Amino acid sequence: MFRTALPKDLSLISELGLIRQEARELEKELEKTKQDLKDKIQRKNELLDKIRTLNQQIDENQLKRDQLNTQVKETKSESEKMLVDLDKLRNEVRTRESLVDQYRAKYRIGEGEARKRLSDLEWRLVTEHHNPKMESSIVAEIERLRSILSSYERAKAMDKTAEEYRKKMAEFKNAINEMRNRRSMLVQQSDQYHRLYVDSKEAKKVAVGELEEARSEIQQLFERKNELFMKLIEHDAKAHLIVSSLRTSQQFVRREKEKELYQVKEQIAEQVDQKLKERKSLSLDELKIYYEVKKSTSA
Repeated sequence: MFRTALPKDLSLISELGLIRQEARELEKELEKTKQDLKDKIQRKNELLDKIRTLNQQIDENQLKRDQLNTQVKETKSESEKMLVDLDKLRNEVRTRESLVDQYRAKYRIGEGEARKRLSDLEWRLVTEHHNPKMESSIVAEIERLRSILSSYERAKAMDKTAEEYRKKMAEFKNAINEMRNRRSMLVQQSDQYHRLYVDSKEAKKVAVGELEEARSEIQQLFERKNELFMKLIEHDAKAHLIVSSLRTSQQFVRREKEKELYQVKEQIAEQVDQKLKERKSLSLDELKIYYEVKKSTSA
């Protein structure tokens, strides 16, 4: 196609080759940049999904941790109230035990002996005859013994109440131990959710850092893609201009060659004219050229 090209055309052809080679390299880089951009956008979307999931986990773990901490506080408050009630019961038992000991220490006669002696005196008072002084003394003793027995009855009632208090104290102790065990379990669960909360926060921090990095890379790749696209447009424009220039140059060369060829044919036609006048022999090619020139001249 360019065998008849001018030196300037050869330079343009060389430049066109370089431009097309650069364009091919740019197209390869552009395709790679587009793929890298697609991968980074996909990675960004994956990180956004991951962060949304981590946010949900953070909220859930924080809520469960706070709920458990509230239960821990409530359990602690209940345990403290039970301890106060236990101390009250303990003081009541101690007070009643002290009163019982005081009652028993006050009298030098036991309950059984007092009952036996009271029964004997009552029998004597009914069955035996006594002078007024003796009878008064027996009645006074009976009253004293009845007072002692009444004190013993009160002491027994206190013993019974103290025993009920002791049972209640045992129930409180069991309940407090259960509360403490429950509180310990709640604290462990709260610690577990707190660790999950902290781990999710750390994972989110890492994911957010990766997301920012991905966004920065996406911006760079997007700018590079646009830059490559504009370079390709520029190379296409340059190539189009060179091709147009080469086409114009080739048309000029072709016209010049046709003009030179026609001039040669005109010279041959003049020679044929001369030969015809001199009646010399002509070749078939000479006749063809002669008639071709005459025809174009008469047209």
